[in-house]
Amino acid sequence: MDKRKITPTLETENLFWRQGLPYVAGLDEAGRGAWAGPVYAAAVILPQAPEAQANLKGVRDSKLLSARQRTQFSKKIIATALAVGIGKAEAEEIDELGIVPATRLAMQRALAALPIAPQALIIDALRLPSVLLPQQAFPYADARSLSVAAAGIMAKVSRDCWMIDIAEAQYPHYGFAQHKGYGTAQHREALQSIGPCLLHRYSFRPVAECRAPGPPLSGQESAHEKHPGKQLPLIPEPVNIVPYDPDWPHQYEAERARIAHALGELALEIHHIGSTAVPGLHAKPIIDIAVALKSLEQAESCIPSLHALGYTFVDHPENIDRRFFRKGHPRTHHLHLMEAGTATLTKHLDFRDALRTNEIQRERYAQLKITLAAQHENNREAYTNAKTTLVEEILAHWREENAQQ
Repeated sequence: MDKRKITPTLETENLFWRQGLPYVAGLDEAGRGAWAGPVYAAAVILPQAPEAQANLKGVRDSKLLSARQRTQFSKKIIATALAVGIGKAEAEEIDELGIVPATRLAMQRALAALPIAPQALIIDALRLPSVLLPQQAFPYADARSLSVAAAGIMAKVSRDCWMIDIAEAQYPHYGFAQHKGYGTAQHREALQSIGPCLLHRYSFRPVAECRAPGPPLSGQESAHEKHPGKQLPLIPEPVNIVPYDPDWPHQYEAERARIAHALGELALEIHHIGSTAVPGLHAKPIIDIAVALKSLEQAESCIPSLHALGYTFVDHPENIDRRFFRKGHPRTHHLHLMEAGTATLTKHLDFRDALRTNEIQRERYAQLKITLAAQHENNREAYTNAKTTLVEEILAHWREENAQQ
């Protein structure tokens, strides 16, 4: 089928409309074949009004449009549609579930994001067996159904924006802004040179065949089958230190409320830790959050709730806490599950309080961070190791002062 010669229509939508089902959602995905980044899905419900098709004249399979055309059409789709929902499944979930189940998961999340409950679905190729609604799923639906074509554009534009704004900012060495995580020569060269990062799909053969963090993976096995979570890769990463933002405490409080609601009684304590918890201190643009549990054995029970909040498990069994991250605006969040009362949690809280209460030590630490960031601007591991001595010194001084009081 030559998609270039086909104009999407509302013919399939009309089949449902004539059955008295006005809210018909078209569903499509973007990023299914990429080596890195999430797979996105969008759901679009178009009105039955005759002018809807006229307003979206030119909308077609997103792959036949330029990036500029997709962006322009996305604005028209938002203005015309009754509802638009966007969903995604992270690379971690793709490795866990497989690309097809993860794509279905992204589609279900797109449906859940719709402000109007859909009554029927039109899907490009995939059916959603767990969604109990009338469905039409067929190949080339993005070429034949206007709702699906519109959904494909919204999914593609949303994913491209994420890869440019988030992925490129977090990992600038890979060229995500150019290839959006797809298998280009530039991407392959970066993988062979520095290995994969946390955004890569370790179950995809081109990624698995490159140098990976943690144990070696085969092309047929998920990263989780070799180790539960992706260990932070020991590859050059930029050290991005930014001025203190007065909104950081508000961002923490908002995230704290979400986490407290999701984990309920499992979360005995929730703390803002790290440099963003110290007023006036320059920091990496990451909100670090520590959640104290009665026992670390409860961490597994927290995973589904944290996944629902958008967190990805990136831990390694050798760590004495359990680590998650959630990328997004306005800041990336790092979440640490720890046992209440342990030395690790106490150390985090003591160091935070030492910097909050001692202006001289806070200034020393700030100056050291700026100096080390300049010296190790492309190697976060070296930067972290270099500041460890001062951290221990500040802690020892603070504890000695407290003991004398």
